[in-house]
Amino acid sequence: LARAREQFAPLAAEKEIAFAVPVAPADVLLMADADRVHQALGNLIGNALKFTPAAGRVTLAAHVDPTTPVVRLEVADTGPGIAPAYLPHVFDRFWQARETRRAGAGLGLAIVKGIAEAHGGDVTVTSTVGEGTTFCLELPRA
Repeated sequence: LARAREQFAPLAAEKEIAFAVPVAPADVLLMADADRVHQALGNLIGNALKFTPAAGRVTLAAHVDPTTPVVRLEVADTGPGIAPAYLPHVFDRFWQARETRRAGAGLGLAIVKGIAEAHGGDVTVTSTVGEGTTFCLELPRA
């Protein structure tokens, strides 16, 4: 999380977007490829910063529930949100919503899904149009 904060804080400041990264629990260990997890978070944070307008907010947080064997890494934004009809397609390769089409190949979220699944985890999305979107990357704890 600290690595992601360091990488993306300047871009968030340049775009006048608040970028919050609350302190993660210190005793959490993941059995994961750190570079690939950073890549996945980078894709999620990059998208959040791309679609969140100035004066908006992007938050990266880690959540640990001792009753589950996973760590949840969440990237939440106050961007325009994703229409319910589009949600089933956001992880498809090369897919982009027409209303939000911008530069890119449409591979970022498919890559995030591949990284999550390669680690035995998952990625999900919830969104409300006009309020924002939250992506949740769940990875097994060590």
